[in-house]
Amino acid sequence: MTTISISKSELLNRLQSVSKIISPKNTLPIIDNILLNIQDGTVKFSATDTQGRINTSIDGILTDNNISVCIEPKLLIEALKTLPEQPLAISIDDKFSTTIKYKGGKFELVGISPEGFPKEKDVTNAKSISIPSKVLLNGIEKTILCASTDDLRPIMTSVYLSIAEEQINFVASDGHKLALLEIRDESMTEKISFALPLKNRNHSKRFHQTIR
Repeated sequence: MTTISISKSELLNRLQSVSKIISPKNTLPIIDNILLNIQDGTVKFSATDTQGRINTSIDGILTDNNISVCIEPKLLIEALKTLPEQPLAISIDDKFSTTIKYKGGKFELVGISPEGFPKEKDVTNAKSISIPSKVLLNGIEKTILCASTDDLRPIMTSVYLSIAEEQINFVASDGHKLALLEIRDESMTEKISFALPLKNRNHSKRFHQTIR
């Protein structure tokens, strides 16, 4: 049995942040869930779909053991919204049954083994860049209207970023119209380009709520 203590607001915030990426029509049932990885006083929350992944964590958690478990977040998020701010005690047994105790009651969840949850890609040798969230969001919002909403052409539902020295370009197109936004940024020193999959315009709004 593993037990941790965590505040209601911290747990709710992290669950809401990572669950935004979960697709309503997953081909793998395991990715309807969020992975909680409790290791040495840190709780890491991970969610994924077929195109991306969101991770966040809480440090300095009181715990008596290390364990990982997958939980379905939708009902838990709705239940947590009804609670006032307070400390919660989360207990996970060896069969992944999860109990969240609060003042006056508890939630009981059927946890799932994390064995089948997709592993994170090895990005040890990947290039790293830092873009202010306001710049990234502005670039997406100014170009996403020209992206396709056809899931059969996933690359066309993306916003393409081309970064060079002191320059960030945002590009989106559905094959008939194209949007290009050029931003001067003296902090950019690396040369890199990639497509940022957003699926559709509504995903852009969820992305805005996720980036910090």
